[in-house]
Amino acid sequence: MARDSFSVVLLQMFNNQEKCDVKFICKDKNDSSGKSAIGAHKLILSIASDVFDAMFFGIMVQESDNPSVNEIKIEDIDITIFKLLLSIIYGKDIEFENDEVTCKFYYAANKYNCKDALKFTTNHILKELKPENSLFIYDSLNNFDNEVLNKACLKIFDDETLKVISCDQFLEAYPVTIETIYKSDSLTINSELDLIKALERYIDHNKDFDNEIQTKLRPAINQIRFLTLSSKEIAETSLLRPEEIISVIASLPPNQDFKKMPQSLSLLVNKRISKSDGLKMIRVLNPVFSKQICNSCRTCMNHSLWSCSKALDQTRRSTLQQIFEKYNHTLLSDYSRTDLETVYEIYRSAGYVTNIHTVIQ
Repeated sequence: MARDSFSVVLLQMFNNQEKCDVKFICKDKNDSSGKSAIGAHKLILSIASDVFDAMFFGIMVQESDNPSVNEIKIEDIDITIFKLLLSIIYGKDIEFENDEVTCKFYYAANKYNCKDALKFTTNHILKELKPENSLFIYDSLNNFDNEVLNKACLKIFDDETLKVISCDQFLEAYPVTIETIYKSDSLTINSELDLIKALERYIDHNKDFDNEIQTKLRPAINQIRFLTLSSKEIAETSLLRPEEIISVIASLPPNQDFKKMPQSLSLLVNKRISKSDGLKMIRVLNPVFSKQICNSCRTCMNHSLWSCSKALDQTRRSTLQQIFEKYNHTLLSDYSRTDLETVYEIYRSAGYVTNIHTVIQ
């Protein structure tokens, strides 16, 4: 029998529930009894999953008093989801009705370590991932340690921040997920006001259901860079207590007395660098970076900027040297965002590059 024909026969056996030697009983909200059963074949399942293999043919089963496992109750997976899992194991094409079904299917595939099903679901999620569903996907699957999916979601959080924090799903996101977003150095926002307004909207939406919601969001609030805002903008926020507002305003430049800052609030005074800003920094740095020649000395034109005492003070020269040697003077695109920003600020303060906010996209 040809291989394709054999696959067709297996699928027909599953569809017709023929010669099944194991039965699964799952929850079914559409059945009056609250549960439904579906049959399968142990050998087929054991080939697709090492979990099923251990369940049916493992040493513990062989040594037990009742080695024949014919009926299995599943309490945590709905019958609709489990049927989808069995369908893909038997080679049937499947479709997901919505993101919730997709994530429940991923849970089932992960529980039984069905690698083909996990790969199929991961590829489907990556194809359908967008700002509007990235929060739900991240919250639903973050605990499964799928690095590919987590990175894809985090990238959307960075690159499409305004869309993410303005969509309806943001209002249902876990506080710890919001904290994760707000920790990033490279959010694509106009200013920290965007983050403040998003949290105020979140609190307003959830306050009637959870009177401790602002406390739960405190770790996210602590990531907001209030010191990049004006005193007027800070005074208008509802995220801080009155005494905190006074202390933050007192810490603004030119005073910048961080001793007055409330504990746990961010002391960062630099604006976040979005992906587009990072590209701008590379653009304005490249011409001087590629030469690394100091133009401050008329008598000596052949030494590097970071070794010239007339161009930079000792601290900044030392910082540049450490960063350059760390990357062995490789391309700027290889630098971490923090190191790239440090190099840019030193060059900008020395008058060697243009302010990126004046660079045309």
